[in-house]
Amino acid sequence: VELVPESDRCADAYQQLGSLYRQLKRDEDAQRAYAALVEQCPLSQYAYYQRRSQVDRDRVRQLGQDWAEAAKLVKSKDYDKAVEAYRGFMQTYPDTYYAVEAQQQIIAVYGRYLNDAEKERGEQRRFVELFPDDDRCRSIQYQLAYGYQRDKRYEDATREYESLLRTYPTDDRCPTFLSTIGSLHLHYLKQYDDAVRAFRRLIRDY
Repeated sequence: VELVPESDRCADAYQQLGSLYRQLKRDEDAQRAYAALVEQCPLSQYAYYQRRSQVDRDRVRQLGQDWAEAAKLVKSKDYDKAVEAYRGFMQTYPDTYYAVEAQQQIIAVYGRYLNDAEKERGEQRRFVELFPDDDRCRSIQYQLAYGYQRDKRYEDATREYESLLRTYPTDDRCPTFLSTIGSLHLHYLKQYDDAVRAFRRLIRDY
Protein backbone atom coordinates (compact mmCIF):
# COMPACT_ATOMS: atom_id res chain seq x y z
CA VAL A 1 0.00 0.00 0.00
CA GLU A 2 2.99 2.31 0.36
CA LEU A 3 4.54 1.43 -3.00
CA VAL A 4 1.36 1.28 -5.11
CA PRO A 5 -1.34 3.23 -3.24
CA GLU A 6 -3.53 3.47 -6.36
CA SER A 7 -3.65 -0.30 -6.88
CA ASP A 8 -7.04 -2.01 -6.75
CA ARG A 9 -5.36 -4.63 -4.52
CA CYS A 10 -4.86 -2.18 -1.65
CA ALA A 11 -8.22 -3.07 -0.10
CA ASP A 12 -7.10 -6.71 0.06
CA ALA A 13 -3.79 -5.64 1.61
CA TYR A 14 -5.42 -3.56 4.34
CA GLN A 15 -7.88 -6.37 5.09
CA GLN A 16 -5.02 -8.88 5.38
CA LEU A 17 -3.06 -6.51 7.61
CA GLY A 18 -6.03 -6.15 9.94
CA SER A 19 -6.56 -9.89 10.02
CA LEU A 20 -2.89 -10.62 10.76
CA TYR A 21 -2.72 -8.01 13.51
CA ARG A 22 -5.86 -9.47 15.05
CA GLN A 23 -4.31 -12.95 15.05
CA LEU A 24 -1.27 -11.48 16.78
CA LYS A 25 -3.61 -9.86 19.35
CA ARG A 26 -2.39 -6.41 18.29
CA ASP A 27 -5.86 -4.93 18.41
CA GLU A 28 -4.85 -1.29 18.11
CA ASP A 29 -2.81 -2.00 14.97
CA ALA A 30 -5.72 -4.02 13.57
CA GLN A 31 -8.13 -1.13 14.13
CA ARG A 32 -5.69 1.28 12.44
CA ALA A 33 -5.46 -1.02 9.42
CA TYR A 34 -9.25 -1.26 9.17
CA ALA A 35 -9.59 2.51 9.57
CA ALA A 36 -7.12 3.01 6.71
CA LEU A 37 -9.11 0.52 4.64
CA VAL A 38 -12.30 2.57 5.04
CA GLU A 39 -10.50 5.85 4.40
CA GLN A 40 -8.32 4.82 1.44
CA CYS A 41 -10.62 2.28 -0.28
CA PRO A 42 -14.14 3.49 0.54
CA LEU A 43 -15.79 1.70 -2.39
CA SER A 44 -14.41 -1.76 -1.68
CA GLN A 45 -16.57 -4.55 -0.27
CA TYR A 46 -14.22 -4.77 2.71
CA ALA A 47 -14.73 -1.10 3.53
CA TYR A 48 -18.48 -1.52 3.18
CA TYR A 49 -18.53 -4.17 5.87
CA GLN A 50 -15.92 -2.50 8.04
CA ARG A 51 -18.11 0.58 8.24
CA ARG A 52 -20.81 -1.72 9.60
CA SER A 53 -18.35 -3.40 11.99
CA GLN A 54 -17.77 -0.79 14.70
CA VAL A 55 -17.46 -3.33 17.49
CA ASP A 56 -15.57 -2.90 20.75
CA ARG A 57 -12.62 -5.02 21.79
CA ASP A 58 -14.59 -7.36 24.00
CA ARG A 59 -17.03 -8.09 21.22
CA VAL A 60 -14.19 -8.66 18.76
CA ARG A 61 -12.65 -11.16 21.17
CA GLN A 62 -15.97 -12.96 21.67
CA LEU A 63 -16.57 -12.94 17.93
CA GLY A 64 -13.25 -14.69 17.37
CA GLN A 65 -14.04 -17.32 19.99
CA ASP A 66 -17.47 -18.01 18.52
CA TRP A 67 -16.01 -18.30 15.04
CA ALA A 68 -13.37 -20.74 16.25
CA GLU A 69 -16.04 -22.89 17.93
CA ALA A 70 -18.04 -23.10 14.71
CA ALA A 71 -14.90 -24.03 12.77
CA LYS A 72 -14.15 -26.81 15.28
CA LEU A 73 -17.57 -28.31 14.67
CA VAL A 74 -16.83 -28.48 10.94
CA LYS A 75 -13.44 -30.05 11.62
CA SER A 76 -15.04 -32.68 13.86
CA LYS A 77 -17.63 -33.36 11.11
CA ASP A 78 -20.55 -32.34 13.30
CA TYR A 79 -22.07 -30.54 10.34
CA ASP A 80 -25.61 -30.01 11.63
CA LYS A 81 -24.32 -28.27 14.74
CA ALA A 82 -21.84 -26.32 12.63
CA VAL A 83 -24.65 -24.93 10.45
CA GLU A 84 -26.60 -24.10 13.60
CA ALA A 85 -23.54 -22.33 15.04
CA TYR A 86 -22.98 -20.27 11.90
CA ARG A 87 -26.64 -19.27 11.81
CA GLY A 88 -26.39 -18.21 15.43
CA PHE A 89 -23.24 -16.29 14.57
CA MET A 90 -25.11 -14.35 11.88
CA GLN A 91 -27.86 -13.44 14.33
CA THR A 92 -25.40 -12.36 17.02
CA TYR A 93 -23.08 -10.37 14.71
CA PRO A 94 -25.31 -9.21 11.84
CA ASP A 95 -23.43 -5.93 11.40
CA THR A 96 -20.02 -7.52 10.78
CA TYR A 97 -18.24 -8.76 7.69
CA TYR A 98 -18.08 -12.19 9.28
CA ALA A 99 -21.85 -12.57 9.06
CA VAL A 100 -21.27 -12.75 5.32
CA GLU A 101 -18.45 -15.23 5.79
CA ALA A 102 -20.70 -17.36 8.01
CA GLN A 103 -23.24 -17.70 5.21
CA GLN A 104 -20.39 -18.68 2.90
CA GLN A 105 -19.40 -21.38 5.37
CA ILE A 106 -22.95 -22.73 5.45
CA ILE A 107 -22.87 -22.99 1.66
CA ALA A 108 -19.57 -24.85 1.92
CA VAL A 109 -20.90 -27.28 4.51
CA TYR A 110 -23.78 -28.35 2.28
CA GLY A 111 -21.82 -28.33 -0.96
CA ARG A 112 -18.32 -29.47 -0.04
CA TYR A 113 -18.90 -31.72 2.95
CA LEU A 114 -22.47 -33.03 2.73
CA ASN A 115 -22.72 -33.00 -1.07
CA ASP A 116 -26.33 -31.82 -0.81
CA ALA A 117 -26.86 -29.81 -3.99
CA GLU A 118 -30.40 -28.70 -3.18
CA LYS A 119 -29.54 -27.30 0.23
CA GLU A 120 -26.40 -25.73 -1.18
CA ARG A 121 -28.49 -23.93 -3.80
CA GLY A 122 -30.96 -22.84 -1.17
CA GLU A 123 -28.16 -21.27 0.86
CA GLN A 124 -26.69 -19.65 -2.24
CA ARG A 125 -30.06 -18.01 -2.90
CA ARG A 126 -30.18 -16.93 0.72
CA PHE A 127 -26.76 -15.33 0.36
CA VAL A 128 -27.92 -13.27 -2.63
CA GLU A 129 -31.08 -12.22 -0.75
CA LEU A 130 -29.23 -11.27 2.43
CA PHE A 131 -26.20 -9.57 0.88
CA PRO A 132 -27.24 -8.26 -2.56
CA ASP A 133 -24.43 -5.69 -2.61
CA ASP A 134 -21.67 -8.23 -2.05
CA ASP A 135 -19.26 -8.67 -4.95
CA ARG A 136 -19.65 -12.45 -4.79
CA CYS A 137 -23.35 -12.46 -5.70
CA ARG A 138 -22.54 -12.48 -9.39
CA SER A 139 -20.38 -15.59 -9.19
CA ILE A 140 -22.88 -17.29 -6.89
CA GLN A 141 -25.71 -16.71 -9.36
CA TYR A 142 -23.53 -18.11 -12.12
CA GLN A 143 -22.81 -21.19 -10.00
CA LEU A 144 -26.56 -21.66 -9.62
CA ALA A 145 -27.14 -21.47 -13.37
CA TYR A 146 -24.24 -23.72 -14.28
CA GLY A 147 -25.13 -26.20 -11.54
CA TYR A 148 -28.63 -26.62 -12.96
CA GLN A 149 -27.19 -27.03 -16.44
CA ARG A 150 -24.72 -29.66 -15.23
CA ASP A 151 -27.55 -31.55 -13.52
CA LYS A 152 -29.63 -31.43 -16.71
CA ARG A 153 -32.27 -29.21 -15.14
CA TYR A 154 -32.41 -27.08 -18.24
CA GLU A 155 -35.52 -25.02 -17.48
CA ASP A 156 -34.05 -24.00 -14.13
CA ALA A 157 -30.73 -23.24 -15.84
CA THR A 158 -32.33 -20.97 -18.45
CA ARG A 159 -34.21 -19.14 -15.69
CA GLU A 160 -30.97 -18.48 -13.79
CA TYR A 161 -29.12 -17.34 -16.91
CA GLU A 162 -31.99 -14.95 -17.68
CA SER A 163 -31.71 -13.63 -14.13
CA LEU A 164 -27.99 -13.01 -14.67
CA LEU A 165 -28.76 -11.05 -17.84
CA ARG A 166 -31.29 -8.87 -16.02
CA THR A 167 -29.18 -8.31 -12.92
CA TYR A 168 -25.79 -7.78 -14.60
CA PRO A 169 -26.53 -6.44 -18.12
CA THR A 170 -22.99 -5.08 -18.58
CA ASP A 171 -21.19 -8.30 -17.63
CA ASP A 172 -18.68 -9.36 -20.29
CA ARG A 173 -20.17 -12.86 -20.22
CA CYS A 174 -23.68 -11.76 -21.20
CA PRO A 175 -23.25 -12.89 -24.84
CA THR A 176 -22.20 -16.31 -23.55
CA PHE A 177 -25.17 -16.46 -21.19
CA LEU A 178 -27.55 -15.60 -24.02
CA SER A 179 -25.95 -18.11 -26.38
CA THR A 180 -26.27 -20.78 -23.68
CA ILE A 181 -29.95 -19.94 -23.23
CA GLY A 182 -30.52 -20.35 -26.96
CA SER A 183 -28.64 -23.64 -27.07
CA LEU A 184 -30.54 -25.07 -24.09
CA HIS A 185 -33.86 -24.18 -25.71
CA LEU A 186 -32.75 -25.61 -29.04
CA HIS A 187 -30.95 -28.84 -28.14
CA TYR A 188 -32.48 -29.95 -24.84
CA LEU A 189 -35.85 -28.30 -24.27
CA LYS A 190 -36.84 -28.43 -27.95
CA GLN A 191 -38.45 -25.02 -27.54
CA TYR A 192 -37.55 -23.73 -30.94
CA ASP A 193 -39.37 -20.39 -30.83
CA ASP A 194 -37.63 -19.53 -27.57
CA ALA A 195 -34.31 -20.56 -29.10
CA VAL A 196 -34.88 -18.29 -32.09
CA ARG A 197 -35.77 -15.39 -29.81
CA ALA A 198 -32.62 -15.90 -27.77
CA PHE A 199 -30.37 -16.02 -30.82
CA ARG A 200 -32.06 -12.94 -32.31
CA ARG A 201 -31.41 -11.09 -29.03
CA LEU A 202 -27.79 -12.18 -29.26
CA ILE A 203 -27.46 -10.81 -32.80
CA ARG A 204 -29.31 -7.60 -31.95
CA ASP A 205 -27.60 -6.77 -28.66
CA TYR A 206 -24.09 -8.09 -29.21
